[in-house]
Order: sequence, then structure tokens, then C-alpha cells
Amino acid sequence: MNNTPKHIDDALLAKFLSGEATLTEKEMVSVWMEESEQNRAYFESFATIWLNSTTDERKRPNPDVAWENVESRLRTPMYKIILPYVGAVAAILIVALFLFTPEKSDKVTFTADNQSQKEVLPDGTEVILNPGSKLDYFFNKKSNIRTARLSGKAFFHVKRDTMHAFIVETLYGQVEVLGTQFKVNVVRNDGVYVDVLSGVVKLTKPKVNFITLRKGESGFIPANDYRIRETKQNPSEFFSIDKTLIFNNVPLNKVFSNLEECYPVRFRIDEGVNTNLRFTSQFKDNSINEILNVIGQTYGLRYEKSNHEYYITLKK
Repeated sequence: MNNTPKHIDDALLAKFLSGEATLTEKEMVSVWMEESEQNRAYFESFATIWLNSTTDERKRPNPDVAWENVESRLRTPMYKIILPYVGAVAAILIVALFLFTPEKSDKVTFTADNQSQKEVLPDGTEVILNPGSKLDYFFNKKSNIRTARLSGKAFFHVKRDTMHAFIVETLYGQVEVLGTQFKVNVVRNDGVYVDVLSGVVKLTKPKVNFITLRKGESGFIPANDYRIRETKQNPSEFFSIDKTLIFNNVPLNKVFSNLEECYPVRFRIDEGVNTNLRFTSQFKDNSINEILNVIGQTYGLRYEKSNHEYYITLKK
């Protein structure tokens, strides 16, 4: 029998966000959040104000005091402003509030030597390790955090689990997620490059800054003391994973260059074609001809094929 109330007490939400809720209380909040979009929206509003109540997590108030601080703010128009941000944001906020403790399960290590290697972590998360990469995985029993320590480059398809946050730790910062697909590339003496295929992730550089990334966005955590920043995602970043191409206001010359990287083709562009025109579209598991047909219809172009070479001209 489900005894979960239709509305969770706000003090319990405060305990949940502070990490002081019991396992039963965490399950109660999780089930309540999944019951309706209204519940999820209310929680996201509450969690957003909680996260912004102080920039120093070590000074975050206890649940009772915290609720007194945010109660009046939840009754203001700010709640209505925050509501449109429904989605995975709440999960990211939850992750940011748990503290790491040494109580963890046995570590499991995965390595990829000379070729890419696909692995399934104990929690069901799928990982594709690039050659020369290493991943240590363990579960923190006290904080209920799943932690993956990465050296190298890997693609993650995180198993959704609202009760157990997922964090990728690197030399230069961490990536916090819950139920998403993304790629992390740790480059020694340079930094960490993160590309998001779906969902939301949070990049954190302790004592410096943090940013959140959504589908189609990328970010960089520098190895030095500089701040984390957003970067431009390569349209073909995930083509090797699921044959996806995402063009977002990309010049045509870059579009054709990306197509050459993904397909065994070459392009010759007539001088009459304006390759500075911007192209926006998304493809998944499409043939090169299907993609060129869309580009041609958009800009009045035609193509002629000879072996693996395409000649692009204006339609007459």
C-alpha cells in the first residue's frame, strides 16, 4: 500500500536536500516527485532557492533553519519564474548538496588499452572508454553517491536513479549528473572537455565556479585556476556513438567538413555557393544523400556524385 502523501511537508524537503533524510524519507520524496509534474515543479522551485541561499555549501543551514529562510521566498512571484525550468534541473541540484565521505563499497576498475571498450558499471550505467583510458567506480554507502574517477576520455549513458546521484571525478573538477548521456575528455595539463547529448550536467571547479549544461551544449574545466566556461559543441561529437549530427547555426563550409569526418566522402563546392550561410538541423542515422537533400532544399543547392566525391552547385 502506498502511504506517500499527496504533498510532502516542506521541512522534509529541507532534510532531503541537506542529506539528513533517512532512506525511507528519501524514498518518500522520490516517489512523490515522480507522481506529477506539479510536484516536480514545486520541488525544483524549492531546491533552486535552497541552492542559491549560500554559495558556500559548508555554511548551508540545517533543515529547520533553512526552511525558515526559504519559506517566504517560495511564496513570491519568483516561484512562477522558476517553474518553466522543469526537467532534470532538480536532479542536478540534489547532486550538488551531498558531501563525499570515505564510507564506500569496493572499487571496480576498468581500462581500455589499444581500442575502445564498452563496459556496464555495477549500477547499470553504460560507459564507452576510449583507448588508453581508465575508470574507477565505487558507491558511497553513506551519501548514496555513485562516483566514477576518470583518466582519459569516455562516453557515459547514466542509469537513471533518483535515489543515488552520479558524479564523475577528474583531476581538474567534477561532472555531476542524474540520468543523462554525455562525454568527458580529461586532457592532462590542459583540462576537462564535456559534451552533453541529453539531459543536464553540472560542471564544478571547487572554490572557483560552476556551470550547468543541457542537450547540445559543451563546457571546459581548465587545468589552471581559470573559471569553467561554455564551449561550442562539435556537430559530429556523438556520431560514433549513435549516428547523431546536431548542427546549430553552423556555416555551410563547416557543415561539409563535418560530413567529411563522418562519411567516406569528399566535397567540391562551386564558387557560386555562399558557404557562409548558417545551417541548423539535426540528423540521426541518416544517409549522406538524405542529409544533402535537406541542405539542397534549404538553400537551393544541387549535387552531383562521382565515386565518393560530391560536387555542390546552385540550382539553375
